[in-house]
Amino acid sequence: MGETSRALVRNKQSVAEPLVISWKLSIHGQWKLNVDGARCSSDRRASCCEVIRDGMGVRVTGFSKFIGRCFVLELKLWGIYEGLKCARSLNLHSLVVESDCLDVIRMMNNINDYVTSSTLIGHIKVLLDFLW
Repeated sequence: MGETSRALVRNKQSVAEPLVISWKLSIHGQWKLNVDGARCSSDRRASCCEVIRDGMGVRVTGFSKFIGRCFVLELKLWGIYEGLKCARSLNLHSLVVESDCLDVIRMMNNINDYVTSSTLIGHIKVLLDFLW
């Protein structure tokens, strides 16, 4: 039922080995938000995209959005923010968020530990409080 793609990873001996990456179903009753983004390295223009699926893997909604010029971490945060806004507009609760950026996942898991002047992180905190 999952979408599958292939990637090459390096093992300890620096030999490329194929790694199958696939979307996995969420627990019944949960929604899944997948976010990603792309950024041009020369001028830093970036866009993010999101897909929300139900517990059976059926695509509920998805979209992409031009963010503007930003750094990679900001881009990933914008993707989370836009996806959470979409989930809130659909009144979805019990949401699993997936991202390919470990730093962002760590931030989301410990978001209350971040004392920052970042308006974007503040908005994400508000949305997370609403969704759970």
